[in-house]
Amino acid sequence: ICRCAVQEGRGAVVKAYSNLPSMTLLVNGRVTEKRNAAHIFIFEDVPVRLIGRNILAVQNGECRDSMRIERSIEQVAP
Repeated sequence: ICRCAVQEGRGAVVKAYSNLPSMTLLVNGRVTEKRNAAHIFIFEDVPVRLIGRNILAVQNGECRDSMRIERSIEQVAP
């Protein structure tokens, strides 16, 4: 997984590279989508938590890569 861009009001866009012909995307342990592609896999409108921790993973058989993203709201003192 090389990139995850979270879009307010929409799902995230996750980009992954692989030499394998297909990859399955998991979000927080749940399968969300399977794609067939040639080297570049782009998953759009991926449902992620806007606040808190998300574990994103792509896999094909025993080959797997994952990343953790965590977002929080910081309050600014007046």
